[in-house]
Amino acid sequence: MKMISELLGAKLLYPTVVLTVAGIAICITLFSSLVHRKAVDRKHMDAVRERMEKHQKEYLKANEAGDKKRLAQLEREQAEIMGAVKDNMMASLKPTLMTMPVVLILIWLMGSWYGGLGPVLDLPFGLPFLTHAVEEAGIVNGVDWFGLYIASAISTALFLELVLRKIFKM
Repeated sequence: MKMISELLGAKLLYPTVVLTVAGIAICITLFSSLVHRKAVDRKHMDAVRERMEKHQKEYLKANEAGDKKRLAQLEREQAEIMGAVKDNMMASLKPTLMTMPVVLILIWLMGSWYGGLGPVLDLPFGLPFLTHAVEEAGIVNGVDWFGLYIASAISTALFLELVLRKIFKM
């Protein structure tokens, strides 16, 4: 842990809290990603998206050509396509609704455990919306537990997405 803080030039004010919050963020991100991958049929979603894009291109062509008969046919098909798009949106929302209670409970617990600590990490550089100064403690770029959670979750999600795209060649 000391090596990471030296590499970043950061001062760990509460090393155990930093490890715990980062670990929970990583676990939540992995859990959410796995639930999303299991619950959502990507092939079906991609097929609907491609169908919608094809429909839009055909509509533009028919509109430019002034083909009223083709436009009427495409407008009738549009209701069916929009229904499929709506179903896709609902299917992609389902994993979020499934994981949200777990995430909210863990964030609430971390808030009750670490909310009164103030900054848990002091960085040598500022990050917009994440760092703040605490002059009384001599902290210039302090990150509290929630900022650490957000940074850990975002970086884990980005890394995980890159790895999964490489593995599944998406």
